[in-house]
Amino acid sequence: MPRAHTTELLKRAYEAGDGDAALALLEQSMALGHRRIALLRYLQAQHLHAALDARHHEYVHEIAARMSPQTLARLVGEARVRAARAAHHDEVEVTAARSSDWPIAGRA
Repeated sequence: MPRAHTTELLKRAYEAGDGDAALALLEQSMALGHRRIALLRYLQAQHLHAALDARHHEYVHEIAARMSPQTLARLVGEARVRAARAAHHDEVEVTAARSSDWPIAGRA
């Protein structure tokens, strides 16, 4: 995918709240074997109520299972900050993330 297209999808996903764009970014990350960014993109897609399916959940569940609770909590916190910035278009205070915030059942 050309970088310009990725940039456009990022704008649509984070500035316009486009779930389809967020899903396309997640698909791109999965195809490229990304881990951290795929998890962030998954959380954004989930936040935007994108049409996630079992393979999306499985992909990020495998990634999360290999992370320490601290790393996972840090990424969940980063996803929250990104979502809050997109929603408010400026800096906002976001509460610290806990590993229990992870949206997949069975992961704490």
